[in-house]
Amino acid sequence: MSNFAFLATTVPAALHSADRAESYLASDPIAACFYSRRAAEQLTEHLYDALGLGYAPNDQFARLKNRAFIREVPAKILDKLHAIRKVGNTAVHDELIPVDAARRIVTELFHVAIWVALHHSPNPAAVPTGARFDPAKAARRS
Repeated sequence: MSNFAFLATTVPAALHSADRAESYLASDPIAACFYSRRAAEQLTEHLYDALGLGYAPNDQFARLKNRAFIREVPAKILDKLHAIRKVGNTAVHDELIPVDAARRIVTELFHVAIWVALHHSPNPAAVPTGARFDPAKAARRS
């Protein structure tokens, strides 16, 4: 079972990308970071809708810099979203992403997904609030 299974009933739009990020963690760190960024973008789009912020710009950096968005999202979550964005960019443009860096990014994605699902989903009861990202689950999926 995926670390991100809870997204099926909380933020389903991000489930596929989050699952892909996790499934590539051990075998393809570049793909894991790419899909982490994609899932983070989907979670950000979900937040724009849930917070009633209107149209989300196409550029993830612009989304994360929107003052209304910044007022609504805790700094720790914003920091995680920026980290995912930056490493995702590196994954697209560079040849090498260490497995440890990919594991950190997928873990950050897990934290963001937990927060978004807990605070801005129709099913917060499904969120595993006490859970930690389990790399062993990811390894079994590779």
